Amino acid sequence: MMTLFLVFSKLPVVVPVFFLPVICLLIALFWKKDVLSSGLWALIIFAVFFMIDLILLLLLPKLNLSYGPVGFPLLGITIIKFLLTLLIALILNIFITFNKQIGNNKKTFGLIILLFLNFFILSCEIYGLYFEPFNVQVSNIKITTNKLKLDKSVKIAQIADLHIEKITKRELLILDKIKMINPDIIVLTGDYLNLSFTNDPQTIIQTREFLTKLNAPYGIYAVTSRMVDTDEIVKILFKDLNIKLLEDTIEPVEINNNKLYIIGVNNINLLLDKLALLSLVNKLPYESFKLLLYHTPDLIEPAVGSKIDLYLTGHTHGGQIRLPFYGALITASAFNKKFEQGLFEIMDTKMYVSRGLGMEGNGAPRVRFLCPPEIVVINIKSE
Repeated sequence: MMTLFLVFSKLPVVVPVFFLPVICLLIALFWKKDVLSSGLWALIIFAVFFMIDLILLLLLPKLNLSYGPVGFPLLGITIIKFLLTLLIALILNIFITFNKQIGNNKKTFGLIILLFLNFFILSCEIYGLYFEPFNVQVSNIKITTNKLKLDKSVKIAQIADLHIEKITKRELLILDKIKMINPDIIVLTGDYLNLSFTNDPQTIIQTREFLTKLNAPYGIYAVTSRMVDTDEIVKILFKDLNIKLLEDTIEPVEINNNKLYIIGVNNINLLLDKLALLSLVNKLPYESFKLLLYHTPDLIEPAVGSKIDLYLTGHTHGGQIRLPFYGALITASAFNKKFEQGLFEIMDTKMYVSRGLGMEGNGAPRVRFLCPPEIVVINIKSE
């Protein structure tokens, strides 16, 4: 399935353009019925919006916003609009069959609906491609604990799923916001490069430049996801950086005579990762405050069983595209939609699933919809 997706994701722009005459012919045939001119107008509406979609996708890299492929997303939106156009034609033809005297009015009304729906979809495209991916939000979470005796709260900033292609205004905005937040600790929870740019030397250099600009008085701690962050890439990416890479290891952080234990588990294989977590927890004092960093929410069950106090994760992107009342279309989590995004409290364990900051890559469109990128700030206070 993944191989098939990768093949389709590399479709050149010429593929949807090649199918355009065939699609237009079908639209004209469906819309023709009693009034030929309505079929021509339906065809014109479809062709004009097709060209607008093409221009929108081609402009993204020119404006240094994102660098995804054009062919596959264009084909996807073209098919959706094509099916929508045929559906409207089919419904109208059914109405006209039962009431032929008002056929012309129905056709005109149908064209208005078709035009409205195309404008609505276009507005969603523009918002999802050009605006929301750069609307970086800060989510503030407050947590109290009796395991730490603190004079003031400890501020932890989580950066998840950067998926950097090139340095765009999103990355610059993230750095500005982190500086304003002024966190005590920064944690990075994996997926540093975009899937389409994992072997791009310039992307690696720019990602390193981004990481060097992060700073926190009590340190920066990172875990990886081997689905994206391969061994070779990780060695290059983190070489000589002031970032503590936790690979199935524990890092104690002393704050005001309190020890906060950060547990970092590599995301390699779920079964092995569970065993690694259990092994690490067994080395810690029972009443210590335990902070788990892991790329996905899939370790929640052993985390709860191990009395993890705080579990910071991402991977789901919050779905990246969300629908009202339904939420994420896809999460790529073993728990499907159960832990899409946000704060979850299960017994003594609190888990925050970040929506992340970047976008997946490969053939997937560089779009966010009703799912803005976020920096998570956790304020830990004593009870």
